Amino acid sequence: MPVYILPFGHDPRRARFVSPSRYNATSSPPALNSREFPGYPHSASSLRLDAEAERRRCENTALRVPKCLPALCLASRRLFNEATPVFLRNTTWVIRSGPANLFLTQFLETIPDDKGFKAVKGLRFTSFHWFRGLEVYGRNLDLMLMRRCTGLRHVEFTFHMERLAKPAPDGSETEYRLKSIDEIVAFYGLEDIFKCEELKTLTIDAIDYWVHEHRCDGSPRQRLQDLVDWIVDGFLERHGKKVTATIEWRTYRYRVDGWTPYDYL
Repeated sequence: MPVYILPFGHDPRRARFVSPSRYNATSSPPALNSREFPGYPHSASSLRLDAEAERRRCENTALRVPKCLPALCLASRRLFNEATPVFLRNTTWVIRSGPANLFLTQFLETIPDDKGFKAVKGLRFTSFHWFRGLEVYGRNLDLMLMRRCTGLRHVEFTFHMERLAKPAPDGSETEYRLKSIDEIVAFYGLEDIFKCEELKTLTIDAIDYWVHEHRCDGSPRQRLQDLVDWIVDGFLERHGKKVTATIEWRTYRYRVDGWTPYDYL
């Protein structure tokens, strides 16, 4: 006989029929890439989710978990605790803002024993370069989230060339002066990246701009490469592991691959 499954926190009209034979409450939840999750890709780590979009969808509601979760995860507290980490292992979260970061962090905190943080394997930070520095904020929420995701293996930062330079003193031959690696590391608190001991790949979505390339006392492109080399060498020295790092350059324009102008906010 079919039974009702009603996601907790949702409208009762969303209840749906599920055959008991499809899910045995005494067994482990099915894998995300199994037929128990129709509509989701049947390959690992292929689902990319936007934390900002999920945060906005939950605004002015009592629900504080992403609406993208499969109904099975929301059927009961027990299933939420057991099935949600399985779902998270096959996703990459896109973080576009501080509020989106906090939304995802608070959601992961609802899963006991840090299983939510441990399950996250991929993060993409499209606003990383707009961080205003530790002296202003006191902490870097993006790196804090990375550090708490102890199973994190893949991370991507968007980084504008502008953040690698600073105005040159009056009387200088050039308009801008490159920041040193130490200045960049201290500004963002990048030492914390080495606490992500499971990290395997780092991708820099780098934004080029001719003003800084031609009016600077050095090459911002080379300075970003120096920063990436510093990270790779740091993982090798501290953890004895090789992190694969890639820089993907593009000109200063909005993305055309489906991401919105919010990338720059």
